[in-house]
Amino acid sequence: MATILMEKDNDFGSSESKEEEELVSIAYETHLIRVQAIAAAGASEEPPQLAVVATMQQLFEYTETFKEALGLNMAYGDAFNHLTEKYNDAFFQTKALVLLLINENSGSISHEINVGYDGQQLNINIIRCVPEGFLTADMARWLAVVELDADYVENNISVKIL
Repeated sequence: MATILMEKDNDFGSSESKEEEELVSIAYETHLIRVQAIAAAGASEEPPQLAVVATMQQLFEYTETFKEALGLNMAYGDAFNHLTEKYNDAFFQTKALVLLLINENSGSISHEINVGYDGQQLNINIIRCVPEGFLTADMARWLAVVELDADYVENNISVKIL
């Protein structure tokens, strides 16, 4: 089972550029889906900040357990449901998903995701793109879905939010 290390740079709104560590490139695909910023009333539990999904059963359990907290049973669910329609048992024979929750103080902040492997650990860097000037005052939560070869999720996973 993978060991997961999370690190966040909390320097909100800094104009200094963040240096991204060099990663060995691997094949991956990312999707960012805006989800409900605050768990809905009656939601049984808050989702984890990071989840590894390696089977259809795990994807079903994640969706069923956190659909209220993420608003997947409301308008926010359309994009997630559309994306997950393509996943099936054949996909999970060779691939896996890493699901990352990203909370922001403003919906104006966007993200870039870079993924690499150093021979021992999967490295996921989430680069926060903070616009110059004014930011909106709406809290935003994003669900980042990273599709990659299943072999990589069996190693340590390091996530850095820059």
